[in-house]
Amino acid sequence: MTDDAYFRRLGAALDARGVDVPTVVIDRARLERNRERISTRLGGRALRLVVKSLPSVPLLRALLPRDTPPRLMCFHRPFLQQVAQAFPDADVLMGKPLPLASLARFYDTPPTSSFRPERQLAWLVDTAERLDALVRFAQERGLGLRVAIEIDVGLHRGGVPEPAALSALLERVLAAGEQLQLAGFMGYDAHVAKAPPPSTPGHAARRSDARYAEFLAVARRHLGSRFPETFVCNGAGSPTFALHDSGSPIDDVAIGSAFVKPTDFDLPSLSELEPAVFISTRVLKRARGVRIPFLEWLPDTGRDSLFLYGGRWLAEPVWPPSMRPSRLYGPSSNQQLMTVARAARLAVDDFVFFRPTQSEAVLLGFGELLAWDGDRGLETWSVLG
Repeated sequence: MTDDAYFRRLGAALDARGVDVPTVVIDRARLERNRERISTRLGGRALRLVVKSLPSVPLLRALLPRDTPPRLMCFHRPFLQQVAQAFPDADVLMGKPLPLASLARFYDTPPTSSFRPERQLAWLVDTAERLDALVRFAQERGLGLRVAIEIDVGLHRGGVPEPAALSALLERVLAAGEQLQLAGFMGYDAHVAKAPPPSTPGHAARRSDARYAEFLAVARRHLGSRFPETFVCNGAGSPTFALHDSGSPIDDVAIGSAFVKPTDFDLPSLSELEPAVFISTRVLKRARGVRIPFLEWLPDTGRDSLFLYGGRWLAEPVWPPSMRPSRLYGPSSNQQLMTVARAARLAVDDFVFFRPTQSEAVLLGFGELLAWDGDRGLETWSVLG
């Protein structure tokens, strides 16, 4: 199917549904193909879905492995409470350290499902000071907390900076006794995909893995027989998971945006994945030419003006293929001006389409998602609040 036929078919489905406002559409067939391709690439490593990038319970359900309990990564306390309710058997790893106020809110209003934080939730620890604060919190509340340690594998965005600095933190975990249980490591490596010459992403991934292995070796030496039987080595991400080979110490892979592939993820390592998320909106006005205030004397370039319902999204125009913004007119959140080749077959009330540049901010901005399943039509998917 050509892009023209694809988007006209999608537009027809939206028209039949009576969609009248800007909307995010998920292509379920493409989503499923991406899920299958990613599963193959993981080579048996555990998949942990990144909730901030896939902020919808139905979307998460569509992507969860069919034969194992869900593994999720959360970055936001309200999202944590909702997924703990929706997925009571999930193993949840926090992807960033949270303020103590977030822990207090979570334990003040715990999920009413069978989710058990003391067994299924790991809070992220990046410093000795934060670890000590968690110990005090656990003591005051009479809680047992699971924690994962953030390690710096080259991104330099926090975490234990050097393998040599890990032992002191591990000693603090042991000293906390029953108040703390060590769940594992989290080492994010987004820098790998942007390795500048003369390095390459592949070389950077191997360096990151070597660094991770050094941290793991320190933990095994320091803990000895007290090293946990189940120890999560979480790492990678959508831009980098495909760069880690079978020798990587990472056995728990965090992936989110790659499943829907916004434009920021048009990377060589993800070339086999298909864009599966689009913003759709209707044309409100079409005018011949492009008339710019105070520059009406500019010659006709053979392009026409479109004014759209909404605009100024974190997105790039994708259809019709000749559509692009006007640098002279500027953006608008109300009626975005886009220009289009005069030959483009496009009329008032027709749909145009954009590809989001990212998923985590865009998917939350439209109130709900529409999941398109070809001939079976459109289904409404709620988003997390």
